[in-house]
Amino acid sequence: MKRVGLLVVLLSVSIAGSFGAAYVPNSLDLRETRSEAREEANLAAQETVAYWAFPMFVATGLSVIVSAVALGGLFGSLWQTKKAIGDNRELGEAQIRAYVEAEGVGFAGDGKALIVELLNMGQTPVLSFNITTEILAVPDKQITENIRLPFGHQKSFDGIGCGEHGHRSVRVKPTSGFELIGAFASNVPPAGRACLVIGRIDYKDVFDKEWTTGFAFYREGDSFLEPFHTLPTFRSKSSVA
Repeated sequence: MKRVGLLVVLLSVSIAGSFGAAYVPNSLDLRETRSEAREEANLAAQETVAYWAFPMFVATGLSVIVSAVALGGLFGSLWQTKKAIGDNRELGEAQIRAYVEAEGVGFAGDGKALIVELLNMGQTPVLSFNITTEILAVPDKQITENIRLPFGHQKSFDGIGCGEHGHRSVRVKPTSGFELIGAFASNVPPAGRACLVIGRIDYKDVFDKEWTTGFAFYREGDSFLEPFHTLPTFRSKSSVA
């Protein structure tokens, strides 16, 4: 019994000593430990960022490319829409705009001018128009070779109606060949020569666009006939000016 009691006393003293010898950290040790922990955490975060940097760069680049393609597609769609609207407008205008031509020509009763018969075949009126004419004495067998679009002084007129009111006759003094009117009107042309009238009509439609139509007629007997020609017809004025 005495030995057991002594053993218990020794164990108690040993346990008390061990508790008394336990490490108790001070504030300096805690700060160092926390600093090391923060450094390790920062290092881990930097390693993570470095690891994902390239994938993120690739993803960003792909995003920029996709955005650029989408933006290009948007601009392309807008261009197509604008073009379609423009084409539809031009088609609509072409369907209803004025189409002016010369139906025939003749000499004025006083022998001092030409009478030009005009026709607007379009569905909208003409705002204004100009006419230039010339009278030529050409060889009988060379009528077609002498047909051309005349240039020079123009006579201006107000508009032409459309539909039932699309016909109009105007008196025009030719810019050249005026002296030939008397001979041709009296059917006494120069020997071997035929009377050729060439002309040009420049007109403005209701869409404020300008067009040009050329015409030619030659005299055979008491009538004027239209020969074959390739003069511009209902063409934009800017393309033939």
